[in-house]
Amino acid sequence: MPDNYHLIEGPIGDKYTVRRVRCEDVEKVATHIKEYFLHDEPISKLCGYTENYGDDFIFYFKYFLADGMSFWVEDNETGEVVAVRAICHEKMEVNPWITFPKTSRAAQIFIDIGEIVHDMEDIYEKYQLSESADLLLSSCAPKYRNQGISKELYKRAINFLTAEGFKMVKSVFTSPYSRAGIKNLGFEEVNRLYYKDLKDENGNPVFDTSKLDSESYAALMVKLL
Repeated sequence: MPDNYHLIEGPIGDKYTVRRVRCEDVEKVATHIKEYFLHDEPISKLCGYTENYGDDFIFYFKYFLADGMSFWVEDNETGEVVAVRAICHEKMEVNPWITFPKTSRAAQIFIDIGEIVHDMEDIYEKYQLSESADLLLSSCAPKYRNQGISKELYKRAINFLTAEGFKMVKSVFTSPYSRAGIKNLGFEEVNRLYYKDLKDENGNPVFDTSKLDSESYAALMVKLL
């Protein structure tokens, strides 16, 4: 397990506290992800939320909890889950995504997009590394947004991962707001996939192109530590 939790856990001002996700926290954190992340994330919105999709995604989240690098922010007064920052330890030769259940169309599309963006260029070869920390997801409940909580979690996560010895942090960003914010923290775009270019097995567009715009794409972004 990681040694440097003190760099990410602890108070954010007087109102909030960052905590590591422990066994007793899993269900309430999973509920937060279903209610907020999976209803706001652009690919999920294009596909439409279903309970099967929610269950698939929470399976993935719980799988990566074993890495001990997922955190949540608690409202000190109410005990509510304010925000979630999930991170996993990825190794070049291991790809658990190909074995994960995909009982919903949305889960299949979500994973396919991540795989395609990663396959555009081998970042491990590019940077001569064999592992990385992947910022799986970031979520903040609507009533707590615009307070700098997500940005603070990103900063703490980077300090934590640096202390843990990681040389690269990466993620596939699907939200234009996340992409803009992460650039300010020194992340660079490596690969990009426009959703309009994504086709199904019959060569038809996966998404309704009338719902897409110039920001409708997924970008693999990387920061070297």
